[in-house]
Amino acid sequence: MMKKLGVNKRGLTRAIVLGTLLTGGCSSQPVVTAPPAIPVKLQTLESGILVDTSEYVGSLEARERVSLAPQINGRIAKIFVKSGDIVTVGQPIVELEPTQQQEQVNAAAAEVDVARANLTATQSQLKQQQVDVEGRQAQIAQSRANVANAEANLKNQQANFSSREAILQRSIANLDLAQKTFERSQFLVKQGAQPQQDLDTQSRNLRASRADVNSARQDRDAARASVEAARATVQANKEALNLAIKNVASAQQQVATAQANVNSQQAAVSRAQGQLGSTRQNLVFNTVTAPINGMIGDFNDRKVGDIVNVGQQLTTLIDNKMLDLNVSIPTELQSRLRVGLPVEIVKADGTPGVRGQVTYIAPSVTQNTQSILTKFSFTNDGSLRDRQYSKVRVIWDKKPGVLIPTTAITSVGAQKFVFVARSPDNKEGATPTPSGNNLVVRQIPIQVGTIQGQTYQVISGVKAGDQIAVSRILDLRDGTPISVSEQ
Repeated sequence: MMKKLGVNKRGLTRAIVLGTLLTGGCSSQPVVTAPPAIPVKLQTLESGILVDTSEYVGSLEARERVSLAPQINGRIAKIFVKSGDIVTVGQPIVELEPTQQQEQVNAAAAEVDVARANLTATQSQLKQQQVDVEGRQAQIAQSRANVANAEANLKNQQANFSSREAILQRSIANLDLAQKTFERSQFLVKQGAQPQQDLDTQSRNLRASRADVNSARQDRDAARASVEAARATVQANKEALNLAIKNVASAQQQVATAQANVNSQQAAVSRAQGQLGSTRQNLVFNTVTAPINGMIGDFNDRKVGDIVNVGQQLTTLIDNKMLDLNVSIPTELQSRLRVGLPVEIVKADGTPGVRGQVTYIAPSVTQNTQSILTKFSFTNDGSLRDRQYSKVRVIWDKKPGVLIPTTAITSVGAQKFVFVARSPDNKEGATPTPSGNNLVVRQIPIQVGTIQGQTYQVISGVKAGDQIAVSRILDLRDGTPISVSEQ
């Protein structure tokens, strides 16, 4: 409808000009001329990349941020840094007076010395008991040798006794024979059958046999006494052996007790050394050092001489190299969420800043908000800080399309328009190559998407190659003649 209206206006203008020329010689009416061309700047639309994004806001958090606090109670003796200093791992921050901790170290060291002395004493007792056991074991060996010797001697004495008993029995038999021979000789002498000399001989033989029997009996009795003595010696040696064995068992029990005491004292030494090490560690804790690289926070509330307690914050230490931002993404976008999705900081002027990516997606939905906790991570370029309130853009997708400057668009109600340069007689809508001032603008309705930087994403209405007016937009109407201006 607007295009037809534009054509009628051109026809009317031409008719007026023609009528004026035809009647100019015979009429005094003023000449009607075309309105002057408005100088505008034109921009040729080019193909670009349409970026599908969503924007969120939140507070950045440094991935490495610690609260520095002492691990012991004490008075601040030295402060080695000031607020804003950059420190490295292990660098001293604050030193506390170690008086109480030093006393504890001294007491723990004394406990170690006592435990070591007790250990030395019990080790000495153990060695004495071990020597005693070795002596008693030697006594056992000697007693066993004595028993063996005594048993051998007993066997010898028993053999000697048997021999003496046999000699005695032979002597008794000889005496009995001599007695009978003497009695027979005595009868024969009385009968005159033998001479007196034979009787004397038999009498001597009888006395000799009696003497042999008495001597053999004495030897046998002596041998019996020797056997009894040897048997008593064996018994005594066996008793001595049993006593030695009992003494060794007792000594071994004492060795076991002494070894247990040594083990107990060794454990006491270990405990005392452990306590000493722990106490010395507390002494080490009198110096607070940097656990990470970073920047020292505010130190104005602490000064030398202040008393601080365990866990009481001295200052903070922040490393801004890596920053995270927690964002709640609506569940309707969960199908598009993925780890590695690109994100970017939006600067105050709307331009993109530091780029990052999605590094974490919660496995469950936050029920009351029906959203998904998502973590964005950024490698800082120096422009970001911990706890900085920031706007972040999630880049869902990119595709080719046309972008049009926001300043080139006018609106009538909800409809948006742009002014496209055309030749006056262009009826097909082809974009002309500007030549002189022989151009007009056409007000073309367009449909746009989201704003991308300082431009709108074009959905329909214009295409790449179209030339649009980007200056003096408020002075233009549909069909307004224009001239190309670089200003």
